[in-house]
Amino acid sequence: CLNILIYFVEHHVAIERENRQVSEAIISDHELMHRFVHGEELAFVELVRRHQRPVSSYLLRIIGSRARAEELAQEVFLRVFRHRFDYTRQAAFTTWCYTIATNLARDEIRSLRRRPVRTGLEGLQEILPGGEEPGETLGRQEMQALVRKALGSLVPPFREVLVLRDLQERSYEDIAGILGLELGTVKSRINRARLAFKEVFIALEAKGGELR
Repeated sequence: CLNILIYFVEHHVAIERENRQVSEAIISDHELMHRFVHGEELAFVELVRRHQRPVSSYLLRIIGSRARAEELAQEVFLRVFRHRFDYTRQAAFTTWCYTIATNLARDEIRSLRRRPVRTGLEGLQEILPGGEEPGETLGRQEMQALVRKALGSLVPPFREVLVLRDLQERSYEDIAGILGLELGTVKSRINRARLAFKEVFIALEAKGGELR
């Protein structure tokens, strides 16, 4: 269990924490991984502290289950721990981390029935029909339900790029690295995903939230 692992590490390096001269907040992810690879296990704890919540949020928006997303987020960092010697500076730590998360999410989707995806409105609001604000034609809760259902109805490749670009606000370059795609393919897929999302949203709105 990741939490037990972190507790063990923190217990044995508590004195080392007190003696630090430089705040972890100003140390790059690359530097933390370098320290971790060379035996400084507290650096791993800091990486988990920085990134576990956004990784869990990303997984939640892909697979739709909060409990399962939290479990998979722990698995992501267990794999980071186990495969730390495979890390290279050729890609950002977050790119490597989100690649692991994406692969786990894909495995989860393949093994389970599609589940409703939970997400907020903020990142997708700009691509909704007419740029309407919540509450202008629909109540906020109804709008959120339609957004969740529309996003959950997309095929996984479209859902992945929309979450990464419009909700996580990742760069095109980062998305290309995470998904192992060419930059042009990423841009094309995002455009097609946005069109598909809008089409599904319009259909849901017209049919009272049900696709037939």
